[in-house]
Amino acid sequence: MLSITGLSGLSGIILTERLPQSLVAYYTLSDLRDSTENARTLTNNAAVTFVAGKVGNTARFAAASSQYLSRSDTAFAISGDLSVSCWVKFASASDFKRIVSRFVQGTGGYTLATNPTNGVSFGCQGPGGDTALSSANLNINQWYHIVGTF
Repeated sequence: MLSITGLSGLSGIILTERLPQSLVAYYTLSDLRDSTENARTLTNNAAVTFVAGKVGNTARFAAASSQYLSRSDTAFAISGDLSVSCWVKFASASDFKRIVSRFVQGTGGYTLATNPTNGVSFGCQGPGGDTALSSANLNINQWYHIVGTF
């Protein structure tokens, strides 16, 4: 299962070009739809709301809640090269919070998360998996473009 969990809201992007066919999914988070031809719609768990954002609508996650968006799909079980990218604006950066996560007990997975000690962490678990930690201090109420690559 892929989970997109909330911090303080994630920005949507208007697409002006056709997306590469190699993308597993692309979510603007202006709604639950996947913008690729794969049409992997997310499931809204715990009442994530959609509000006006900088460009169109955006998903708004309550800061101290367990709200998340998910999709159960084997296509997210990526065993080769992997990149996860998102724009985030933190309401709080004082504890560990998953931003994007796909983890299956016993087989591993990947997690892009806030890390109160180092800012942001990206981990891949499984054969040869590891975790990379940033050394950036994250400011609240500021937009960040975060990318994890393995």
